[in-house]
Amino acid sequence: MGDSYEKALRDAERSLAEWTAKATEAEHQTAKLRQTIAVLKSQLGLAPDNTESLTSAILLVLKAWPGNATTTDVMDRLFMMGYNAQTASVATILSRLAKQGKIQALRLHGMVGYGWKNGLSLTRADHLKARKELASRAPRTGLITGQR
Repeated sequence: MGDSYEKALRDAERSLAEWTAKATEAEHQTAKLRQTIAVLKSQLGLAPDNTESLTSAILLVLKAWPGNATTTDVMDRLFMMGYNAQTASVATILSRLAKQGKIQALRLHGMVGYGWKNGLSLTRADHLKARKELASRAPRTGLITGQR
C-alpha cells in the first residue's frame, strides 16, 4: 500500500513540475506578445496601451527578454513600446526590483544584467550561464572572468 502512495506522490510531483514549466513558458510567451503588440502599435503611430506603470512595463520587458538585459536594453525596448522614460528612473527601478528579489541582478566587469527570476531560486548553473552571457557582451578589457 505504501508503494502505491509513493508512486502516486512521484507522479503528482512530476505532473506539477510539467504544468509549472508550461505555465512559466505561457507567461513568457504572453509577455513577448504583449511587448510585440506595443511595439507594432508604436511603429504604426497608434496610441500605445501605456496604462501600465513604468515598473510594470519594466517587469514585462524582463519577463519577455531571453536571458539578461542591461539598463540600455530595457530602455530601448521601453522606447519601442512607446514609453518615454529617463535612464536614471529605469536604472533606479531595476535596482529596487533586484533588491526586493523580484528580478535577478548580475554584475560582471562593471556591467549589470537583469533577468526574470520566474519566482524560483536561481541555481549555481543559472548564475554561471548568466555570467557567461553578460561576459560575452562586455567590452574586451583584459579582465579575468569572475573578477569583481
